[in-house]
Amino acid sequence: MATYKVTVNARVVRTVMVEADTEEQAVIEARSEVMDQLGAYRVDVQDLVKEGEMEYQYEIGQEVMWRGSWGNQAPKPARIIDTGEKNGQAVYDLDNGHWAYEYQLGEV
Repeated sequence: MATYKVTVNARVVRTVMVEADTEEQAVIEARSEVMDQLGAYRVDVQDLVKEGEMEYQYEIGQEVMWRGSWGNQAPKPARIIDTGEKNGQAVYDLDNGHWAYEYQLGEV
């Protein structure tokens, strides 16, 4: 078994030291380690969002005008009952059984 220094490009170039029997195995292990690190980073970011770090334009309980079908339908009144995050963007749960991105909402 030998120690290999492997550079992996997974959005950000990282150099990892791994022990393996072959260079090919070292590359596989290095990629796996980098993906694990990126996965842990993603969980940390998600935890920050859950802790309320996301900025919201609207507040829970606020009356808004909601446009369904990705903002293409005529506006209808709704009340915000909860906030969350989807695809890195602020989303709102509405009292009409739907959820919406901010761009689908407007003030009454």
